[in-house]
Amino acid sequence: MAGYRAASPLLVLALLLGAFTLCPVDASGARRELKQTTSVNATSSSATDGDCAMPSTTYLYATSKTVRRGIFSPDFPAVAHVQSGDIITAECVTHQATQDYAKMVRGDPGVEDIFNWPNGVAPINKSVPTIPGNGAHIITGPIRVCGAEPGDILQVDILTLEPRKNPSTGRTFAANTQSNPLSVFNVPNRAGGTNPSTAIVYEVTKDEFGAWATPVYQFLSPNTTGPDGRPNGAGAMIPHATNIGISSEPVTYPDGFQSQLSGANGITYTNASLAFRVPLRPHLGTIGVTPANASKFINGAPNGTIGASSQAPTKSGGNVDQWRTGPGSTMYYQVQIPGANLVFGDCHAAEGDSELSGNAVEASLTGTFRLSLIKAADAPLPFQNLGFPLLETDSEIIIHGFAYPDYLNQLDVPSQIGQLQYGPDLNKAVRKLISGSLNFFTNFFCFAADYLNQLDIPSQIGQPQFGPDLNKAVRDAYVKTRNFIMDGFGVTESEAISIMSVGVDFGVTQIVDANWGIHAIMKKSLFSRKSASTFGRRLMGDDTTGKSVVQLMADWKAARESQAELSKTDILPLSPLPSQIELSLLSKSLQVSPSPDSVLLPQTKTPSYWGSSREFFSDRRF
Repeated sequence: MAGYRAASPLLVLALLLGAFTLCPVDASGARRELKQTTSVNATSSSATDGDCAMPSTTYLYATSKTVRRGIFSPDFPAVAHVQSGDIITAECVTHQATQDYAKMVRGDPGVEDIFNWPNGVAPINKSVPTIPGNGAHIITGPIRVCGAEPGDILQVDILTLEPRKNPSTGRTFAANTQSNPLSVFNVPNRAGGTNPSTAIVYEVTKDEFGAWATPVYQFLSPNTTGPDGRPNGAGAMIPHATNIGISSEPVTYPDGFQSQLSGANGITYTNASLAFRVPLRPHLGTIGVTPANASKFINGAPNGTIGASSQAPTKSGGNVDQWRTGPGSTMYYQVQIPGANLVFGDCHAAEGDSELSGNAVEASLTGTFRLSLIKAADAPLPFQNLGFPLLETDSEIIIHGFAYPDYLNQLDVPSQIGQLQYGPDLNKAVRKLISGSLNFFTNFFCFAADYLNQLDIPSQIGQPQFGPDLNKAVRDAYVKTRNFIMDGFGVTESEAISIMSVGVDFGVTQIVDANWGIHAIMKKSLFSRKSASTFGRRLMGDDTTGKSVVQLMADWKAARESQAELSKTDILPLSPLPSQIELSLLSKSLQVSPSPDSVLLPQTKTPSYWGSSREFFSDRRF
């Protein structure tokens, strides 16, 4: 063992890559055949230890019986089970479906079941209860892995993630919200004030240049009164009067989906151009095994709390919000309780490194997973005390560090995680990340601003009183990136913030120089959307490959000016029905039959929006 401990990082990496196979094998080395399998839906009973004698679950529907709102507990019974090495397909529903009932809820039986909230019913008694102390996410599971014991490693191969289409329309919509982003770093908006809470509704689309999250409309988040008569209840629908961008017909909200606007001004819809689109990065913002110490969250939490909130990540995984946790990737977690009890939610269509607005492009997805056990006795040395969620892609091994890697044990009152005294601190997170990496292995460049002018004695940069500080560097990178996007592409501040949250990667440039640095990386294709005359105001794509940033800005400005010349009869005019030629072009790229009545119809065969997972994720940096 001494020789193994002294092995070089390359040797350790080789051992790791050779130690596991994605497909389980029997003693002869042959691939094990999958057992007869079953599906679980709203009428199925919860899984127990005895179910492990039954065939594995192959399909897990998202319904009020198979999801919870934002809470983890080892006391929750599993809703499905698999044998090690078996494959399960499971649905993930976004909690942001409430932003647009007509597009994201109506006509989808599973989603309607999850969000049903009859008038006069208390939040704790609705179909998916809102329990004190819980998080916002809709969490699918738990899924029991038969034979898993504490200390084992659960290997989760994410084979596919596809947009979950509303069966009544054949389309997938999503939402990104923002509320005073980066407030923890005390960053004002560009005018020196506070940004209003806003939301952008997106649609998942595809053209010859790729798959996208395409913005449809933006509005200021209104105050509402929920079905229980209380303000701004979690799970209450935003009561849009019409199906904006689709139809001018009034939307009817049946009992179970009714809320009221607070105030007389209605909903404010912005006149933002929304002339951008975001390359898709489908992934799970929340995934992990159930923490054994979840009950510690109850100490000091609101009365009625029964488990750990899904808000904060920890060593067992959870709300890591890592966009690389997508198709073709593999996650490794150290099992905490018998059965592992895998949970996941907070599904995203796209996100940038940082998710700085507080949200990604929140979209419902359906995923296919292979769940395999590495028994503790067989685990390589780095896995034997795996104190963090480990992510593997085709070309990368990604180690996650947190300011409090096991906050449930580290904090006297764990529910205070995120408050100022335990607040977000990049300095702590980076220290933990470095420590984890050492144990495991044995574009804008922004710094803590202009230290030569800011410090009385610039040579003291790096000393404790003016020490390396990633918090300041993030603030600096945020402001510079926001201003560059607004000035270069003429968008509003709320648009710029949404673009940064869902399509810009903020990363650590260096933490070794006296002035630590954070950078922001933007893909040029964010600004590939432009007007096409044959489609009127319908915005189509353009190829940005090889264009300089100066040319990109010039082309984008010209497209905006051309668009401005078109008549605007409303803040958000409805797109005209396309011609048969236009329908043929769309149907070719979207794989649907053209119809004079609808651009997209329900499909009998769901196309793959992002192709093979290995191909889509071939460039991990995008």
